[in-house]
Amino acid sequence: MAAKSWLVLGPGRTGSFTIVSSIYALYKNKVAIENQIGPGCPVRPIKPGNVIHTHNLDWLAEITEDTCVIISTRNPIESALSWCIRPKINRYHFFQNKKEDIFDIKFLKIEKFYLSPAVFLSIYNSVVVDFYLQLKMQDSYHLLDYNDWNKNPAQILRKLGYNIDVSMDYFPIKNPWSPSDWIENWEEISEICSTLPNNVNDLLG
Repeated sequence: MAAKSWLVLGPGRTGSFTIVSSIYALYKNKVAIENQIGPGCPVRPIKPGNVIHTHNLDWLAEITEDTCVIISTRNPIESALSWCIRPKINRYHFFQNKKEDIFDIKFLKIEKFYLSPAVFLSIYNSVVVDFYLQLKMQDSYHLLDYNDWNKNPAQILRKLGYNIDVSMDYFPIKNPWSPSDWIENWEEISEICSTLPNNVNDLLG
């Protein structure tokens, strides 16, 4: 396979790390993955063999003609809720077939918490929605939506045009349980959710 670089972009909590894991498997672990997540992470030229995973749109200025750009999307309400719940779980990712993670999920206790509507709306708008509004989509970009593959991550590479499946072993899975299990004022939050755009395509224009 010809040398190529990859840029996987998303606002976070979209399954983008699972996409990166698929690319890693495609190259049989012979690529250099960089998780440049935080806004303070420096942007630099993308080299062949790089797999850059980031939420920072500034990296688009560094792509070359050999860079495959993947935009990882998800229902913006689901992404925002996942961001709000993640600190309570204290884990970014769970893996379905790692023994220690099966143990973690099995014995993880749900501790309901009050989610401030202001906090939820801040994350929804500043972290998730702003990403899509600022993104200038190009025909060459690949759009991969979480709900199109989350039930079968092994299909991600096929959606990118590769006639290959990869094992689902050790692939990241979403936060355990539903938002209503974690958020004690779920009725209040769900009422707010019912008033918000939940389609990424509406935000991309």
